[in-house]
Amino acid sequence: MIKKNRKADGGTAKMSSKRLKEVEELVLPASKLKFCSEQLQNLNFIFTKKLDEEYDPEYSKAVSLAKSITERLIQRLLCGVGMMEPRFASKFLVTLHDDSVFNEELDYLVRLDSLSTPKLHPTEYSPKYTIVEGNSGNRLAGYAQVRLHQPYCVDWQEFVNPKGYLRRDKVQAKLVELLSVAASTDVPDSPLTVDESLVCGSPGKIMDALTLHQVLHIPSEKHVFYGPSGKTPRFPNPRDFKLAIVDDPSGIRIRVGFHSPALSSICIDVRLLVAIGFDAWPSSSNFPVRVPLGHSDCVLYYKAAQTGLYLVGYGVQSIGWQIRLPAAECTLESNYSPNSTVRRIFLILSSVLREINEDHRRYQVPPPKPVPFNCYRFPIEFSTPTHSDRRSSRTSKTTYQPPRRSP
Repeated sequence: MIKKNRKADGGTAKMSSKRLKEVEELVLPASKLKFCSEQLQNLNFIFTKKLDEEYDPEYSKAVSLAKSITERLIQRLLCGVGMMEPRFASKFLVTLHDDSVFNEELDYLVRLDSLSTPKLHPTEYSPKYTIVEGNSGNRLAGYAQVRLHQPYCVDWQEFVNPKGYLRRDKVQAKLVELLSVAASTDVPDSPLTVDESLVCGSPGKIMDALTLHQVLHIPSEKHVFYGPSGKTPRFPNPRDFKLAIVDDPSGIRIRVGFHSPALSSICIDVRLLVAIGFDAWPSSSNFPVRVPLGHSDCVLYYKAAQTGLYLVGYGVQSIGWQIRLPAAECTLESNYSPNSTVRRIFLILSSVLREINEDHRRYQVPPPKPVPFNCYRFPIEFSTPTHSDRRSSRTSKTTYQPPRRSP
């Protein structure tokens, strides 16, 4: 639960009817969407309310601490995944969330280095595959398919269909399985015991997509990252948390609860998106070609179009990978100062869109045949028949708590 305080002098009163009549309807020239004056007035009210919101400083500090601990826990799990299965190793962790937005959510992009370009080391073998874009046939707009070539297809044989296309659902399900195993093991317990050339153990390797794009074009022998503090740094122990790992079409969902009394009221929702990075630009996009050369931000747009793309595991199609451009988005967002009007409008609209998506997900009617998913929960819940109900089908639920580490 997020605790909010409202400013005493916050101007959230509704505008007068005379002022409301002065707000003319708005028509977007590209999409032809029309917004009436009442809709624009509601948007103005939401903007004012968002600007006047303040959060409890003590609660904000606790949430920041919980998110920091959760981030280190995610690093430990991904290090364990990379040590068990090198094909799923990721040297960096890409952040998709905005640290300036106060919430209890964390979004990350897990880059599969074995399939991504550019390669981490120049001596590594580059995979051979074909990216199929477009919305013809059974392909959706904004999605692409990855067809592996021989002999590289043999290395990923259990994740490809008979036609050689890489299956997103199987890759994501395997990562969920590896995460569940990593959460139940005791290794790695320290970032000093992991191979930093292959996995993400250092806190300095967590960065946004634009920074990663710049780092990948620097020789690996010149990489220097911030390390963990303390003489004997250690990762958080998964037994100190209540974890629920779910394979969902929108990504891998991890809900993190805390056994610590100071953070027991906080739960952090983490979403991991498995992704393949490419140092290319989607051929199906008309950006930035549609931007006239006389535009004031033309150079900025063409610079953003040189930051590559990611094929992300998102959606219900088995071989469809969603095309995302997080580095280009960071390029456009970072062009404006944090206190600029453009930046403030963008943050508020992102917050409004997030609330709309949450409300839609909360009230939407479930489909008649839901998409199957794998769920791994810690603590594990199971059912055992009671002594009095041996003859009936009723059961009592028992919760198994993993043994906590002694101090």
